[in-house]
Amino acid sequence: GGQQRWLDGVTVDSSGWAPGSGVVQLHQRAYGLELTTSVFAPRGLPSASFVAVLCAQNPGASDVAGVSVFALQNLHLGFGRPGVRSDLAANGETVVVTTSGDVFERGFAGVVGTRPLGAATVTAWNQGSPTSDNGFAVFSRI
Repeated sequence: GGQQRWLDGVTVDSSGWAPGSGVVQLHQRAYGLELTTSVFAPRGLPSASFVAVLCAQNPGASDVAGVSVFALQNLHLGFGRPGVRSDLAANGETVVVTTSGDVFERGFAGVVGTRPLGAATVTAWNQGSPTSDNGFAVFSRI
């Protein structure tokens, strides 16, 4: 593999509301790319939801090869009662990955569905899955 990093370790150049919208944006730079993360909550859906989109733009004259984007979402829906300051952990969770790449995480606190906007090349899940499917192992191989 090539170089990788988590975006929480990349300096945020600017952040705020996109003008005239309910979309929050974070602007960052890494490996010569300008990265914009946009997050919003659609109002027309029957359940609580959010959308997170990462746009990577190359402002340079040279190609940047081997670019991949990963999202790691572990929402900790396990045992316990939800509280403002208490992590439910991942105990008692089940995860279903559909043939189309949708991921459904289920636990005491509810169900969360994740759907990639484009074709996902890898879908990985929890520590109980085979090593080849474990999210952390998948990221380290790429």
